[in-house]
Amino acid sequence: MDILEYIENNYEGWEIAEDGRFLYNLGSEDQETLILGMKSKSLIELPSDMNNCLLFYEQSESDERIICASDCIINIYNYSVNKCTLIKSIEAHDYSITSLIKTDKYIISASNDETIKLWSLDNFDMVYTFNHNDDVLCINYNDNYLVSGDFQGVVKVWNLETFKLIKEINVNEYIVSVAISNKLIALSTSKSKLYIYDFECNNSNHKYVFSNQERYIYFLQFSSDNNYLYSGTADDLIMYSTYDFKILNNYKHQNFVNSHCLTKDNYKILYVDEKKLDYIYTPVFHNFIFNILSSHIPHELISLIIKYL
Repeated sequence: MDILEYIENNYEGWEIAEDGRFLYNLGSEDQETLILGMKSKSLIELPSDMNNCLLFYEQSESDERIICASDCIINIYNYSVNKCTLIKSIEAHDYSITSLIKTDKYIISASNDETIKLWSLDNFDMVYTFNHNDDVLCINYNDNYLVSGDFQGVVKVWNLETFKLIKEINVNEYIVSVAISNKLIALSTSKSKLYIYDFECNNSNHKYVFSNQERYIYFLQFSSDNNYLYSGTADDLIMYSTYDFKILNNYKHQNFVNSHCLTKDNYKILYVDEKKLDYIYTPVFHNFIFNILSSHIPHELISLIIKYL
């Protein structure tokens, strides 16, 4: 059985990496972690060390880094031509790592030990530690700001240049996911509520609160132009305008969805469910097409674009 046929018959449990270039399945205690390179169409395995989360980034044109959180340890692998080699292992936290993200400078890890740690991309040395008073469940960032949420319902915003705490919010419901734009903070809670806060406002009063989705909102992401917010559950995906927070689209999934991913070009949201890998076009994409169709271009090209859509 080739790799594509294998994936098509085993979609359950697969997730999409942040930039959409990899699919992965964390497996379980007695199963290997499986990783599928979307371009190479090759399947690789990592040791079954109860891996919590994975992070991928390009080291060079030919090499990828795979950052794997296994309980409280961070393992760094080099992935090149279908070969995966462990290059460094770090005892990063006292308890399990809950989330990993990457900025231009850092790998950032959050943990049940109530801390967030910044690791240098150059040598993987620890640069700084942020503290919460309970398990840190989720992190996200935008430019120079990091946002984090914990089990007590506290959300903190940190400046990644000065390492100072900029804002603190308490909703008294444990935080499932967080996102931050240049003006807004979005967070979802254990009661499936979505809160929107003004990042620049000094008080901690929310700007909007929504209860439009029944399940946990585990996917929250602002578009790169900050004009849209995407809110995803296992059942549906809602697209909001950040101008007035009206719902632009409420897409109902046919099957239970494992994960969502906004592509780098902001044109698609990929998702993987129990039966398939699929995508939804975003408002950014439709605006892009509208602008093209409004331009003075040959009729033949317009016909091809419409046919593609």
